[in-house]
Amino acid sequence: IVVAPIYELDAATERRFNTAVVIDERGELLGRYRKCHIPDGSNEQGSFRESYYYEASTGEAVEHPGNIADNPFFPVFETSVGRLGVAICYDRHFDGVIRSLAHGGAEIILVPAVTFGATSRRMWRIEAEVDAIRHRVYIAPSNRRGAEPPWNQEFFG
Repeated sequence: IVVAPIYELDAATERRFNTAVVIDERGELLGRYRKCHIPDGSNEQGSFRESYYYEASTGEAVEHPGNIADNPFFPVFETSVGRLGVAICYDRHFDGVIRSLAHGGAEIILVPAVTFGATSRRMWRIEAEVDAIRHRVYIAPSNRRGAEPPWNQEFFG
């Protein structure tokens, strides 16, 4: 199973999304999840303006060949390892995202991210544990690791 975050340009609308595609072990596209909360802000380590690159998904219809959930906005995919949902990075801060995926049947929620700073690092584990307990699912967060030149911004993978 591959869950790959990509920069998606929707050819029909020319809108730009932070998207994760879900591909099964046969190489078949099960579907995709588009990030719905786009942060602009700063913390003790720097600033970020994701709205420069992406737009928030607003629930537009997206075809998900493998979606088993009723809600196409928060798709859940039946895989050989269990029912998977995806919440990209900042979406993890919003309980409605995790709740919708869990209610849609997700057993495992993958949370790919690129986040930095001491505050985010502290919240990272706490949020995953609380969401797992609250919604009775497994939360599997992953984050970028290492320093990025030229700013030497440290990511805590």
